[in-house]
Amino acid sequence: SPDGKLLASASWDHTVRLWPLAGGAARVLEGNSQNVNGVAFAPDGGELVSAGYDATLRIWRVSDGSASVHTLPTPLNSMAIAPDGEIVAAGADGKVYFLSSQGELRSELQASATPIIALALSPDGRLVAAAGIRGSVAVIERKTRKLERTLIGPGLPVWSVAFFPDNRILLTGGTDRTIRRWDAVSGEPIGAAVVG
Repeated sequence: SPDGKLLASASWDHTVRLWPLAGGAARVLEGNSQNVNGVAFAPDGGELVSAGYDATLRIWRVSDGSASVHTLPTPLNSMAIAPDGEIVAAGADGKVYFLSSQGELRSELQASATPIIALALSPDGRLVAAAGIRGSVAVIERKTRKLERTLIGPGLPVWSVAFFPDNRILLTGGTDRTIRRWDAVSGEPIGAAVVG
């Protein structure tokens, strides 16, 4: 959470859990009928958003655990929240969905021909990285909803993406047990890949 008091986890047991970092039992948030694959706190910390494989995006009120449920056209694999509160979600249909902080669908963009399995936002909220099951990563300019470039890896699933604090360098990690560093603005790889 933004105040550093809670940790949120998404689980394949169909739940979201809120863990108090000072200790104590987790609070369990239930309602999904499939795996919960992504979770993120709203910028003010008052709400928590989760993405489920049951095609629902749930906006939970942290104070009491109540939720508003928003159904999208595809099972969801990942989601993130921009500094301005906009929600970005993606899933099995290869599209990236942009929603208001209240869960209203604003627009969508076909970013991949195959499922998207990981999303990351640059810290300034300008860029979205959407990683696909076939190893490519779409880099999208969030405000214009424009696909800026596609980073092409070895063709294996990219399970994780993360931006550096500079808003430009992007790390990808995939099933080839390799971490790659990219310049998300130019689309060029940086340095050698790190094999684990």
